Amino acid sequence: SLARHTRDVNDVGAGEDGHPPAVEAPGGLQGDGEIVLGMHCPTCDTNEPIFKKMARLYEHAAVCPTCGQQRDMQLTHRIAGTEPFLDRTLADLFSFIDREIGLDRTLIVLSADHGTPEAPGYLRELGKLGGYVTPDNWDTTKAAERIRDRFGLSGKLIQGYDHPYLNLSNEVRNAEGVDLVALETAIAEELVALEGVAYAFPSSRLRQGSLPENALTRAVLNNYNPDRSGDIYVVFNPGWFINDFDGLSVTVSHGSPWRYDTYVPIAFAGYGLSPQTVSRRVHTVDVASTLAALADTRPPDGAAGDVLLEVVGQ
Repeated sequence: SLARHTRDVNDVGAGEDGHPPAVEAPGGLQGDGEIVLGMHCPTCDTNEPIFKKMARLYEHAAVCPTCGQQRDMQLTHRIAGTEPFLDRTLADLFSFIDREIGLDRTLIVLSADHGTPEAPGYLRELGKLGGYVTPDNWDTTKAAERIRDRFGLSGKLIQGYDHPYLNLSNEVRNAEGVDLVALETAIAEELVALEGVAYAFPSSRLRQGSLPENALTRAVLNNYNPDRSGDIYVVFNPGWFINDFDGLSVTVSHGSPWRYDTYVPIAFAGYGLSPQTVSRRVHTVDVASTLAALADTRPPDGAAGDVLLEVVGQ
């Protein structure tokens, strides 16, 4: 059995059932199953990195291919983000490209889909504001009563929250004679009085385009889709966010319109480029337009970015 040859790298003493006791992840993601980081053979002292769920491995994986003896598995329940798995994956990819095409003939572009705030605990150590938003702790009773009295409603007002949108209940949507634009606006006004909430934008105002013109509202509008988005876009204070997603606790999250959420690297390497650092603001959507210019072809139909002259100019 694979279970007889395991070692948990997070083990701090076994519980009554023989499994490691539950521990809170100070950072990263806490998994709901065991992840095999690697195999170690104590007989011939060899190691093999793996990074797979334990359930996806067959029993023969515990046998050392060098000496044929049983190997020990290194297990974890927590991914901290410092593991070298991505490095190994990229190394394998680049090795394949070098063999098949040649890295000297390849332009490599690396970026990310979003940034993150600093962890609230770290911000507090620096004397800065930040924290976790817990909507279940909000006292919304009086606010809900004011809304019901004003619009003549009864029953459930809110269907739920699907970040970053608050959604009205179907009962409210189908109520006769209710001005949904006025209702969304009234709820948004109540929301900004709650702890951790900086702004709340009714979707009706997003559709009408009746928002102040600034970087934050542009980011909100970029997120809005009239066919898929919810009813009220909620913006938490900088450094504040919900960290409990249906029982999964996270140290940091993303999905805000604040500057830190768009602060990501864009790295171009190879293809004769000289090393340099560009500090001006650029956008990830600039990558497609830049690659099209380098390939001397028309940009994709949906391309909205600019050509990065620091890359094309070389």
